[in-house]
Amino acid sequence: MRTMTEGAFLDWRRSNRFKNRTWRFAATVHTPLEKLGWYVDTLLEPVESVREAVVRVTEVVFEPRSLITYRKGRGIDEELWKTPAHLVSDVQDLRGLLIATFSDWVDFGVYMIPARFALAADHDELTRIFASKKSDLGGTVAQLREGGVEVIEPVHRLSGMPRTGPWV
Repeated sequence: MRTMTEGAFLDWRRSNRFKNRTWRFAATVHTPLEKLGWYVDTLLEPVESVREAVVRVTEVVFEPRSLITYRKGRGIDEELWKTPAHLVSDVQDLRGLLIATFSDWVDFGVYMIPARFALAADHDELTRIFASKKSDLGGTVAQLREGGVEVIEPVHRLSGMPRTGPWV
């Protein structure tokens, strides 16, 4: 794992064409803090591999102790506000980073390459899942529902202009 400044993140996003990525479908679910391991595994199940993924913290409500501990465990002592984006290169690293980030009162977004879907999570324990195709989203949301996760907003087509990224 390595961290990135906001400027470096924007360059990464631009070079990977996320600015032009179209997310046509979305669903919103309640984040089950009591079973984060299962939740993250379910979210990542359709992702067989990632070449790269970035978890970018966009707002901190309370001190993110879990994320700070996770960063320090990987030799990163920089302050979070200086390097709010985290680049990982495999699913296991992404899993650990997501569990640490979901554990804190922060808002964050997740971009993955290949880009089957993206996530936006907030400190109010909501996760919004974006996908280009309904088929990339429906099975995951159904599995979350079966596992007892409250679905706030079921899979739906985004109205109006398709979003070109949840954090443009």
